[in-house]
Amino acid sequence: MSRKKILILFPLEHIAFSPTTLGVYDALSVNADVTIYAPTPKSFGSNDLKERKVEHFDLDTSKQAKIKALPLFLLHKFLHFFNLSVIGGLSIYDFVRFVGYKKALNQHRYNYDEVIAVDMMLLYLSERYFKKASFLSLELTNDEIPLLKKVKDDFIRTVIIQSKQRYTYLFGEKEHRVFYVQNAPVYMPIESVVKKNNALLFNGTATPWFGMYHCLKFISNYPQFSLTFKGAVLKDEKEYVLSNYASQIANGTIILNEDYMESRDMLRFLSQYEIGFCFYDLSFPKMNTYNYQTAPSGKMFAYLAAGVPVIANKLDGLKVIEDFEAGILVNDFEPETIYNAVNTIKNNYEFYKSNCCKAAEHYSFDKNVVPVVRFFLNQE
Repeated sequence: MSRKKILILFPLEHIAFSPTTLGVYDALSVNADVTIYAPTPKSFGSNDLKERKVEHFDLDTSKQAKIKALPLFLLHKFLHFFNLSVIGGLSIYDFVRFVGYKKALNQHRYNYDEVIAVDMMLLYLSERYFKKASFLSLELTNDEIPLLKKVKDDFIRTVIIQSKQRYTYLFGEKEHRVFYVQNAPVYMPIESVVKKNNALLFNGTATPWFGMYHCLKFISNYPQFSLTFKGAVLKDEKEYVLSNYASQIANGTIILNEDYMESRDMLRFLSQYEIGFCFYDLSFPKMNTYNYQTAPSGKMFAYLAAGVPVIANKLDGLKVIEDFEAGILVNDFEPETIYNAVNTIKNNYEFYKSNCCKAAEHYSFDKNVVPVVRFFLNQE
């Protein structure tokens, strides 16, 4: 029996930092030929994914590209006013992405047995090029919901999404074949690791809206702790930290570590730290959305799998921490609030650490992805 050919369409350049997409790829590629099609990494660096088949294409979202697309964008904005163009509801950035991805798909016309479109824009585009596609939902972007509404129900083979709550938000009472898979790593107990004393961790992309500056303020107020940023640090934020926290960087209180690691190596790295931060600052309008209010954070699940208790803010998507008593949910980002949460965890550390492992085992990706693999490989 020949191996199925499966195409995964990924919308942005950070494919190396999408554990759910890579997890689905890895699970399916054991018995199928899987290809990921994604924009070439630029801001996030070019990370080594050579063990996976990833085909990149150039997606230009520069200022010049936006200026070039402006006449067409304004035309669609005008048509959108009369309900004649659904893509006219996109921002200029997303409009340029849409046009660029459409051009790329025109040049990628190969035969696949299955297509998995990541997020709503690519599901909408897929209907132009393929007979059917499955929908892997990661982000609930309000501007893209009208695109989803235009997709015919019978075009969607299946839906892979994090929770019933998020499925209902997108589809209401519609009944698609659905699989619930959290953005969690495969849980495997990590050999005993000596924790670095007072070592705190900020995992993931360092931006203001993910609480970067709240964490820096905490460290400034409580210099007995160290803070490591593990992951991409965008240009402006990096320049700010290097300029304003030079002495803390010099003495090792603040550490920037942007080295890319595969999931298993990453978990070993994370396990050295006592506590991890997972913040979503809803004071930023772009963050105060249903997507982030209900997002089951990938960084949260990574901390749990590494046995690292978590301090996060109170959001529906982060209730796992509270449900499993695997950390502390806080009401604000004030240094004193964070300090009290840190002390609460440190005073009963083994309790919180063991609960992290219980939560990680419950949500382990390999268990949750099995029905997905059986569906795509016709093994149900």
